[in-house]
Amino acid sequence: MHNTSSDTTSFEEVAATKLKRTRSSWKRKISAAAATVLITEEESDEKLANNEKIKLELLALSKNRKSQELCMMTKGKKNLSNVYRYLQ
Repeated sequence: MHNTSSDTTSFEEVAATKLKRTRSSWKRKISAAAATVLITEEESDEKLANNEKIKLELLALSKNRKSQELCMMTKGKKNLSNVYRYLQ
């Protein structure tokens, strides 16, 4: 299933909204983005490119060493379920 540009825009808006709502801690920021990525990974390969954007945004959003390590853990992985489980 291929996505139209409007689907991609919608996905990015949802991800941005989730990140804005979860400013209270680095753990919540990463958890919200990981949940978004997990949901969208099942849909199509095209959205995998958006995953990298989210990871880079998380790295920029938080200067906490632990969050940077978590972002590095996810680098190059298509499935973030292990990271998501770690955050539970």
